[in-house]
Amino acid sequence: MDVLNPIFTFVFSLEFAVRVLGQGLIFTQGAYLKSGWNRIDTVVLVFAWLEELRLPGMEEGGLSKILRMGRAMKPLRLMKRNKSMRHLIDALLGTLRPLLYVIIFLLFTLVIFSCIAQGLFGGRLFKCTDPALAYPNGKTECSGLWYTDTGIMMPSAWANPYFFDFDSFLSSGLSLFQISCFNYVRYECSLFLDAYVLLLLPKERMR
Repeated sequence: MDVLNPIFTFVFSLEFAVRVLGQGLIFTQGAYLKSGWNRIDTVVLVFAWLEELRLPGMEEGGLSKILRMGRAMKPLRLMKRNKSMRHLIDALLGTLRPLLYVIIFLLFTLVIFSCIAQGLFGGRLFKCTDPALAYPNGKTECSGLWYTDTGIMMPSAWANPYFFDFDSFLSSGLSLFQISCFNYVRYECSLFLDAYVLLLLPKERMR
């Protein structure tokens, strides 16, 4: 590879020079850099020359990682020569704009329902750490100390024991994202039905 790399770099550089002389670089009608595949070739060629020149300091620190990334981009030149692969990549890139519209619509929907969920369930998933308290007790009665089954004395606290909540816009959006991915749907829906009144313990009506 140490022998072949300079040869291929020289051949690709000669190809680049001939095509630029024949088509122009940027401003002509069929300029070389107006094609996305040609721009990829140019980037690969630049990395190849950086690797061949081996300037002082290029093999150390973050610059060496950049050179390794350039080596990983070399197979992209093969895609340009393979017509079916090139058509496949062009088709995938052509779907990015419609996909972006779908993502924007999903984010817009998530923002709306995050605001609704925050208004409906914000602060209603809190409960007392003392398991002896139950509905209709609430935050006012959540005080003092209680003992665990092993005899350890613990202070009572009014807190959210779950890994999700709707107390802020961000946490509401993350919780809805979990539901949209069908994670914990049944578990969370039962908690929402139990969340009866703000500052009161959940009323267990569905299990």
